[in-house]
Amino acid sequence: YVCLRGKPGLTLELSEKGFSQAAEDLCFLTMVRAIQTAEAEALGEETVDQAASRRPDLTFFETRHRELFATPKHALRPGLVNFQPVQAGESLSAEDSPPIIAPDSGMLLFPKYPPRKGALAQPPLPGEIYRLITPMSAHPAELWGDE
Repeated sequence: YVCLRGKPGLTLELSEKGFSQAAEDLCFLTMVRAIQTAEAEALGEETVDQAASRRPDLTFFETRHRELFATPKHALRPGLVNFQPVQAGESLSAEDSPPIIAPDSGMLLFPKYPPRKGALAQPPLPGEIYRLITPMSAHPAELWGDE
């Protein structure tokens, strides 16, 4: 909506579990910082780059592996969440699922738990059942240039 009107926008994904006091606090803090930064830039007091340099750098990740959702019988063990560390060779499959083994060490991203009837995931199946991510070897600007 905002982009189509030629304006900058900020989208903040707070959590997969809905609203909470911690999520509301984080959202409010983020909005206040964004408004303060925009005001400082508009008044010529500080650029966005200067404001960013006072904050710790982000951690950048890359996808190391995508595990295809091979069959409706495949299922992840219960309780896997985003950014959960896993070790190479670790079993990620549910008890009655065909094996799902982490090929490398890293962190999980987007573990999928579609609705099931018995042991079978119901269509439409996602393309992948999880992603494995690792920190990037360098800052993206170093790897691909600063555009």
